[in-house]
Amino acid sequence: MLDAYFSAFEEFLKNGETAAIAEFVDEHANPAFLSVYRNGYLRTCTDGLSGNYPVVKAIVGDDYFRDLARGYIDQYPPTRATLVGYGEHLADFIRQLEKEHGLDYLADSAAIDAAWLESYFAEEGLPLAPADIEHMGAKGSDVTAVRVRPTPHVQLVQIENNIVDTWAMLRDQGELTEAVALSKRAHLAMLWRLDGHIHIKALDDAESAFINALADVATLGDAAARAYEVDASFDLSATFAALLQNNILQLKEQSK
Repeated sequence: MLDAYFSAFEEFLKNGETAAIAEFVDEHANPAFLSVYRNGYLRTCTDGLSGNYPVVKAIVGDDYFRDLARGYIDQYPPTRATLVGYGEHLADFIRQLEKEHGLDYLADSAAIDAAWLESYFAEEGLPLAPADIEHMGAKGSDVTAVRVRPTPHVQLVQIENNIVDTWAMLRDQGELTEAVALSKRAHLAMLWRLDGHIHIKALDDAESAFINALADVATLGDAAARAYEVDASFDLSATFAALLQNNILQLKEQSK
């Protein structure tokens, strides 16, 4: 009986239908009074999405975001006991509604918002430091044969629009404080955590080839070769140094 009640109540929260829950309500009571629970559920889920996707909300405004959230909640109700990270399918949901809102960069913004959350809550890993590489070289090790990969907090997001700078401004300030020019450009955005802050960078094609190769656990030499195939002027030394300074790389066998 109790399981049936909880199941009926769950269905009511998700879709607002009172048929199943009505049999558990006093015959003299109007099941409509349960709407207070349904409204509270929708408000809580909407607040969760608002906190998880602040840039999407900043772009579309409160009213449209509320409507967007309502549609998303109905189609993808929470499945966990926490709303941290809720909205896993929001980017795809937004993409399906592009004809309605007309913002082809909105799904990209949602994907980056989601990656920000993933990076923020990810483990630190055991990042390599410049001194570690120097020590390998001093021991006579072939550094180009070393296999490294991004640390757990690194997130790589494929986006279709040149929106990284705009996203960062909205994330930091909640509004655009200067004019920005958006354009179509398929590329990779990288997010990572350093000293408690999440950073973001739009990667060029050579950097993307290098990072993707490392994510596939290629050796440094192989990753560099892939980058040079894309751009013969790729600056391996500067790129590798920046990755090390930002705690972005760890040895293949390190996972914590």
